Amino acid sequence: MCKRISNHTHFLPPVKILQGFFVKIFDNFMDHSFDIQFAKEYGINAAILYRNFQFWISINKANNKHLRDGRTWAYFSMRALADLHSYMNFGDVRAALLRLSAGENSILIKGNLNKNQYDRTLWYAFRDEKTALTGLPRHLLNAQMDLRHAQMDLRHAQMDLRHAHNDTNTNDNTNTDYCNMEIARRKLDLDLLIKQKRDKFMKSIADILHPNRKEAVTFARITKHLVKLCQDEIVKPDIFDQATNWAIDAKAVGKNPKGLFVSIIKKKTKYRGRGRLLT
Repeated sequence: MCKRISNHTHFLPPVKILQGFFVKIFDNFMDHSFDIQFAKEYGINAAILYRNFQFWISINKANNKHLRDGRTWAYFSMRALADLHSYMNFGDVRAALLRLSAGENSILIKGNLNKNQYDRTLWYAFRDEKTALTGLPRHLLNAQMDLRHAQMDLRHAQMDLRHAHNDTNTNDNTNTDYCNMEIARRKLDLDLLIKQKRDKFMKSIADILHPNRKEAVTFARITKHLVKLCQDEIVKPDIFDQATNWAIDAKAVGKNPKGLFVSIIKKKTKYRGRGRLLT
């Protein structure tokens, strides 16, 4: 089996032929699904590909195949992934893989385990394989735990508030003080969440767009703008996650990603601060 590229004939390795065959089979019979929390963080396409890698890497691990450097690997070309997920095009797959593999704390790591030096098929492994194969990545599991703790704290605060109102010996001033303390506590929790989201966003922007010193000034002003929107409760702190995804989308386009990212920020958040449009 071969395909013609310009005036040269390129023979597909038998493994790649089988991969193409199985892609067609699984496209007809697989049910694709995704975790909602993962999709909120990385997008639906990335969440679907994450499940796909969970499936293939767990299969390889069970069969002791493609083990190297303490990790289990699976290989797919972007074209094969686009064929396997017929509702995604090549650009969708490229952007989703970039979301999963960008940065020092990425979900996936890339490698080249091909025996043929001219074979550019990329191999992928989970950075934290043990956690990834049991469900969500560690940082999302931690976020779930933090959310449960926050919900428990809120329930306890509501119970305390009911007890305070039911206490006939509690005067109005005490109730007012309690409400003020509750408002202050919630504001403190919001400020802490904003700080965590801000720090993660700044690190992600540095990893994705690699700004120089002058460009970093513009990105710092954008970050300050997003913090102000969150503090004024105009938007939720999740805006930092959305902005990170906008940066990944701009990087996937390839042409002037920094300028495109700033233009998206201006359009989505009505940013009017100083700082020229990056080129």
